[in-house]
Amino acid sequence: MLIIRDMKTQKISYWGYHQRLYRKRGKPNHCEHCKTTTAKRFEWANTNGDYTKLENFIRLCSRCHFQFDIKRKFDMRNIPKMLKRKLCLLCEKRYKPKMVRQKYCGSTAEKIGCSYQKHLEHKRLQYHRLKLKNNV
Repeated sequence: MLIIRDMKTQKISYWGYHQRLYRKRGKPNHCEHCKTTTAKRFEWANTNGDYTKLENFIRLCSRCHFQFDIKRKFDMRNIPKMLKRKLCLLCEKRYKPKMVRQKYCGSTAEKIGCSYQKHLEHKRLQYHRLKLKNNV
């Protein structure tokens, strides 16, 4: 069986690890959580994000797998990792973001920092574009 690899880095891909898992441990036929054997579908679920070790996988029915992933995704212990301190792209000061995708320090709601300055600059540009469009 062919193991799928990333062509640029030659690392084994997500699906490559799953192929190896199916080859070594077979197709799951029961759920280790609810102990059912009558579900329509059984899946391998990774317990900790490390796909290299076969011991990190458990057999789950599709319902338990979905619940397991949702619980792990929204686990409160993961939030501090997502919201760790970052460098502002404008002033290069360290700040603690309030949202996952925040790029600048400060807040538009509190009217402080580079986020607010970027917001004002965007509004100014919109105003000038609208003014030029109306003059033409």
